[in-house]
Amino acid sequence: MQLLIGRAEIEFTFMRNFSNYILYNFKDEPKDFYSRLRLNVDLCKELDVTIYSFPMKFHPITGEDRFNRDYLGKQWNRKYVRAIQAVLNAIKGKVGSEEDFFEKAFGRNENEFFKILNMPETMILYGLVKRTIHIRFLKMRGGNVGTKHLATSTIRKRLN
Repeated sequence: MQLLIGRAEIEFTFMRNFSNYILYNFKDEPKDFYSRLRLNVDLCKELDVTIYSFPMKFHPITGEDRFNRDYLGKQWNRKYVRAIQAVLNAIKGKVGSEEDFFEKAFGRNENEFFKILNMPETMILYGLVKRTIHIRFLKMRGGNVGTKHLATSTIRKRLN
């Protein structure tokens, strides 16, 4: 497989799996965060690779805010940060390369992303886990029943 970046051509021969950290709550806006996550999902599809992204909330390590664990970037608010943390809790902190799962967790576009960010945390968690069960159920319809059981037990634990 070949990829053209600028004027340099790179040939992929064996690297198919990647991971990265996606920083948010720094100088970016929530829509920038969504765009970076979406870019990874789109690259997976385009390049036929797997990219796992691990979103990480920015905390200053220098300056007067270095001890402030509730630090909010200028473009962020507490509700958006908590909503992203709720989504990340539901998906165990990593964003995979499956487009349908990504769209259920973060939305199909920026408008849906902001609708999710503005939902109450309980709705985000319950709705996401419920949608995840539905996706897994559809994928396994002639496959492994254990996946449905695992997803169902996960939702029961989280609701209790």
